[in-house]
Formats: sequence, structure tokens, C-alpha cells
Amino acid sequence: MRIQCFILLFLFCQTLLAQLHYDSHKDKWFTNLSDALKTPYRVYQLDLSNQSLKEIPEEIKDFQNLTDLNLSDNQLSDLDFPFKKLRKLEYLDLTGNQITQIDFKVFSSNPELKILKVRKNGLENLGPTICHLTYIGLLDLGENKIKDLDDISCLTHLKKLWLDNNELNKLLAIPKSLQHLNLNANQIEEFTLKDTYNNLISLDLSDNPSQSLKLLMSGSKLKKWILDWLPLIQFTILEPMKEQKILSLEHCQISESFNVFSAFPNLEELSLMNNNFSELPEHLRNHKKLKKLWSSENPDLSMSDFDSSNSKFEILMGK
Repeated sequence: MRIQCFILLFLFCQTLLAQLHYDSHKDKWFTNLSDALKTPYRVYQLDLSNQSLKEIPEEIKDFQNLTDLNLSDNQLSDLDFPFKKLRKLEYLDLTGNQITQIDFKVFSSNPELKILKVRKNGLENLGPTICHLTYIGLLDLGENKIKDLDDISCLTHLKKLWLDNNELNKLLAIPKSLQHLNLNANQIEEFTLKDTYNNLISLDLSDNPSQSLKLLMSGSKLKKWILDWLPLIQFTILEPMKEQKILSLEHCQISESFNVFSAFPNLEELSLMNNNFSELPEHLRNHKKLKKLWSSENPDLSMSDFDSSNSKFEILMGK
């Protein structure tokens, strides 16, 4: 009994000491390299954005406790830097630089790296070395010039992927772990979603030239789906999307003949703004779960078409 009490007392003292030795610098963002170098072991977050850097300062390697590094909006063109020295790095922002290619092997010794942002650079092709981002959870590659992307199913911890505003012309193979995918503003001409997309929770396919959308998934977990600015002609759904809560179909040139809403029995929010509806499909009028409907900018759709006494959802003319 005495031994158990001693162990509990020891553990309590260890916890108390850890709290007493908490480094207040863990919540501090250093924005000046000279200041940070005065206490290198107490630098956890470093923001060197907007400082006209043409290369990553070599001194950063001395910040062995660094967890968050912001190098956005500089003039970096390559990643010639020993990232392996930053073993605790969790967050790296390279947005708004001049990087045209990346050998992701530079991050092979960064097991804690969970968030990587390389938005708004000049990336075109990423290559197979992307699989070295072993534990990445969020990858932001938006606003680049990416035309093709190798199979990324190797990124088994990836949950969020932004590929908007690129030049992709086809869908990519994704890992089962992925939950949020943004493919807005690419050049994809056909969407055929199969079971590999089952675990997605949110998906943005808006502003692509695709006229065909086929959902060949079973047991989809999709809750939020953005399909704005798609000139849809063909829409095929294999089975009802029971998890779907939010659907946006703005600027799609569709009318009441586009009646697929029965496939979304639990839909709560729907936007049909800027289309060609003259009346709402009957199934939509009698939808049991719908709470909000955005319907403005449908020239022939009149509010008088809605019987407010029977309407069970809120009809909104704008966002």
C-alpha cells in the first residue's frame, strides 16, 4: 500500500513540475530572426512572411524546438534547406513564393509535419516523392499550375487536400483517409466518383468544364457538395446520398427538368441561385428535411409559386 501511495505521489510531483516549467514562449510568434537567435531553444513559432527572402535562412536550423514556420509571401524559388534539423516541425507555410518544383524527400525526416501549404507558387508536376509526406494531414496546393498528380493514395494520414485553381484535367486517386477535397477551378471534363471517394465529407467540384457527373459510390459519407458553375447535362446517382446535408448548384444552367433531388432524402440546405427554374420540382416542394433554399436569379421563378402555408423550409432570395 505504501509503495502505491509513493508512486502516486511521485507522479503528482512530476505533473506539478511540468506545469511549473511550462515555457511561456510556446505561445509567442517571433517575427524577427535576430530576436529569435537570442534564445534559439525557446523558439517554437517563427513568422518570417513578407520579408523579401530569396532563400531560407540557414540559422533557422538552430531552432530545434520549432513547431510552426511561416515563410509565406517571399521570393523563395527552392527548398535547399536541411529540414531534417527541425524534427518537431508541425506546420510549414510556403504560400506566395516562386517555387516551381519540390523534392518532397527534404521532409522525410519530419515525422511531426502535419500541415504544409504551398499555395500560389508555380508548381506544375509534383512527382512520386510526394509520398515522403508520410504523416501529412492537410496539404494546400491551390493556385498553382499543376496539370497532373501522381497517385497520392500513399498519403494515408491525409484528411484535407486543396487543389483549387490548377490545371488538372482528370480526377486523381485519393487515400481512404481523405475527408475534404477542393478541386474548384480546374479543367476536368468528366466526373466519375467511385468507392474510393466514399469517405469524403466535403467536396468542391465547382467551376470545371464537366457536363457529366456520375456517382458510382455506395455508402457515401458526403455531407457538403459544391457543384457551382458546372454546365451539367448528365447527372447519374447509383444510390441515395443519405448523409448529404448541403448541396450547391449555382450557375449550372439547370431547370425543373433537372430533377435529381429525390436522391438526397436528408438534404437540409440547397442553393439553386442563377439557374433557369420556372417552378420547383414537386419532390423538392415536399421535401421533408429541407430547411433552407436559395432561389434568387431564376428569372421565371416567382415567389407566388410557393404556398407559404405549406412550405416547411425557409426560402431565401440571396446569401
